[in-house]
Order: sequence, then structure tokens, then C-alpha cells
Amino acid sequence: MNQLRTLTVAVAAAGLLAAMPAAAVVKIATYSGIITNGYDQTGVFAAPDTDLTGYSWVANFTYDKTLGAVQATDGVTYDSSFGGTGVGSPGGSPVIAATITINGVTKSVQTGYRGVIRTSTSPEVRHDASYYFDDGITYQDNSVVLIGNPPGAPASLDQNFGPVATTLRQGSVQWLTYDYSVGTEIEYAYANFSSDAVYSVSSAVPEPANWALMIAGFGMVGGALRRRGAALAAA
Repeated sequence: MNQLRTLTVAVAAAGLLAAMPAAAVVKIATYSGIITNGYDQTGVFAAPDTDLTGYSWVANFTYDKTLGAVQATDGVTYDSSFGGTGVGSPGGSPVIAATITINGVTKSVQTGYRGVIRTSTSPEVRHDASYYFDDGITYQDNSVVLIGNPPGAPASLDQNFGPVATTLRQGSVQWLTYDYSVGTEIEYAYANFSSDAVYSVSSAVPEPANWALMIAGFGMVGGALRRRGAALAAA
């Protein structure tokens, strides 16, 4: 009886959460593949003066399309969002976080300068995070740009997708920090990615109904433990 009551509460909670106003939809787009050619001059991802050709890579873009200063969709074939100080839209980047991992080393691109996300049934997907800074003392130019053509690409950036094999029309990373005082690069590495890659989009957090079921599950486990404790105490 107690389990039935708990399950009934869970279903009611799921219905209540589903009826609530939609919260921000945060997604994670993931790409992975092999480097076609690249070089690490200073030891960003590997030892200094390392040829990065053949190394594996993974790029992750966490985004909320509603944060983009410029948003466009026809609701049928495409959905896009972009912004940032680099395109005249301070605070308007839809990319919350962007990382590139090579040789087990992960670097994060600051996302406020420029962020671009796009999906189209044509098919085409694009994820671009770039950071540029120059104060006359230090110059930084970091970017991860990926444009692919995954078959069956959805019309909405909010839709989970894949993983599927895709062809990249463009894929690259640059990591540069230049020190004017010494006249040399403190950090410098670049890589161009193979046209063959894997692409997917997943939810960054569980959907409301899933949260309700998870909470219900915790409640059922807690109830079972309490009943077991009471039975042991009475024995």
C-alpha cells in the first residue's frame, strides 16, 4: 500500500512539473575524431614541439539557445543562435562552456567573445566558440570551430540527437597566447581535424518528468529502509 501511495505521488509530481513553465533548455553538443595535421609548439596539449597528427580529440559545447543575442528559426528546417562581444552583442553568446580535449588535456575557451550554434535539416550543424584579447601586453586568440553534415540532423537546437557518424566541412582548434614584452608565444598549438567525426546532442540536465521519477525512486528506497529499520527494532 505504501509503495502504491509513493508511486501515485510520483506520477502526480511528474504531471505537476510537466505543467510548469518551461525552464531553460541546456544541451551539450559533442564532436570527436582524429587530427589530420597539427603542431604543438609550446606544450599546450603534449610535449613542446609535438606533431599532433593522428591524435584523437573531443570537443564539447554546452549551450542555451535563448541566450543568443541573435536567434533565427523557421520552426521546420533550421534553428540558429549567436552572439558575444566579438559580434557586437555583449553577453549575448548562447555558448555557456566550450572545451577541447587532445591527448587527455582539456582546455576551455572563454565563451563571451563569440559563440555560434546552428542546426539544419539540409543537413548542417555548426558550433563555434572563439576568444580574442589584445591589450598591448598580451595577445590571445583561442578558438574551436566545427561545421558538419550529420545525416538526419534535426531542425531544433533543443532536440537530442545521435551519436552519428558525420562529415566535417570544417574542423579546427587554435590556442595562442603571445607576450609582447618578450616577443614570443607563451602558448601555441593548432590542429585541423579529419573530415570523419562523430556527433551527438544530449541534455545537460534531466527533463522535469525524469526528475520527478528520480525523486520518487529516492522516496521508495527511503521508505523501504525505514520499514526495514522498524521491523528490526520490533524483533
